[in-house]
Amino acid sequence: MRQASKGNMPLFRSTFRQHCSLPEQTTYKIALTAERVRAAQARLQGAQELWLPSLSAGVGYNLHNGRIQDTTGDILEVRRSSLFIGGGPTLGGNPFAGGANGPARLALGLPLTDAIFKPLAERQLTRVAAANRSATFNDMLLATSSAYLELVRAEGELAIAREAVVNSEELVRLLDARVRAGTAPPADGLRAQADLADRKRKVFKAEELVYDASAELVRLLNLPPGMTVLPNEIQAVAIELIDVKQPLPVLIGQGLTARPEMAAHQAYIGATLDRLRQEEWSPLIPNVEVGFGAGGFGGGPGGFFGDFGNRTDFDALAVWELRGMGFGNAALVGERRGEHRQARLTVEQTRNLIAAEVTRSYYQVRLRRQQIQAAEAQARSATEALPLNFKGILGGQLRAIEALQAIDALTAAHSQYLTSMMDYNRAQFQLLRAVGTPPKAPADDRCHTARSRIRY
Repeated sequence: MRQASKGNMPLFRSTFRQHCSLPEQTTYKIALTAERVRAAQARLQGAQELWLPSLSAGVGYNLHNGRIQDTTGDILEVRRSSLFIGGGPTLGGNPFAGGANGPARLALGLPLTDAIFKPLAERQLTRVAAANRSATFNDMLLATSSAYLELVRAEGELAIAREAVVNSEELVRLLDARVRAGTAPPADGLRAQADLADRKRKVFKAEELVYDASAELVRLLNLPPGMTVLPNEIQAVAIELIDVKQPLPVLIGQGLTARPEMAAHQAYIGATLDRLRQEEWSPLIPNVEVGFGAGGFGGGPGGFFGDFGNRTDFDALAVWELRGMGFGNAALVGERRGEHRQARLTVEQTRNLIAAEVTRSYYQVRLRRQQIQAAEAQARSATEALPLNFKGILGGQLRAIEALQAIDALTAAHSQYLTSMMDYNRAQFQLLRAVGTPPKAPADDRCHTARSRIRY
């Protein structure tokens, strides 16, 4: 690919001729999926660290005014204060240690089911995000490839339109000579001039389509706005990415194995299964909290602070919970089981979709290759016929309308050949995506191509 500028300075090489791939940094969608992978990895890291205690340190002040009950049950009128300076590790949701009666109890914050099963589910979801990133890359490669092929087609149509202008100018020249010589009616010359004007208009239309295709490719590649790019290819070529001589079942099997969509769905099935097991085991595995605090503690009646000394507190709690008398747990198990069944059904749907995509692209590649051969024969015959028509005009055996028809036939043949070539290349990229095979750069740093024998 090259930038259209003064001197036609090369700026970007064609992605097909360089690596047959798409740089990951060039599209917003790929960058977005990459960030989702990083977020999933961060969630996995957080789930794996649930076993690690939190460390806290600070100062706690307590002031009490009014009634309090002692350990024997008597009600006392008390005014007292205390100060705690220290800290320690806490596993769970225990608040900072302090106060006259030590840390608060039953502040549960670490269900063992989360610590056991959440990292498993998050690991599977990280694989889902990574597979989705690969699928997005493949989708963007297909979209960018199609946009590039459209740019090549538009550039080819422009060359065909310019060739038609050259042929039409030659016909005008021949007819002008005959009209001046009195061997052709003036109407033939006027008809040829009108046809030439129309073909010049089509050149501008073709140029418009080139700029449209360039703008779309610039958008997909996230290039600087306003840039105009042109293809490296001077002539349309057939790109060979997948060997369709392989049996169709082999390619379908490859697609079912290699497509990242299948990997994403399989990983999601694993995540839903881990979540289901988490809810099934939740009533049997306790919530735990372990906390330890150490520091200096002192106080006294009223606002007096004194009698400071060392203090340590240790708490260990294990609590089993039945949500809603067990009915809440059963409801969560049913919800997770439904999610797991949905994930399995989605895999079957994706499997059928991939098989259909591979089959469709497989036959498109095979039949469009034959269309190229037929279009090539058509273009060759039309190319050989046009000089004979000009010769007939010069000799007076043919009328202008016949030469105009020959120019139209040649233009249509070249356009059809170009369209067949681009449709074939597009089918190759569609089959590449369908079977899930990433493109590989050949040893000569170019894709394998078959050069066209038709020149415009």
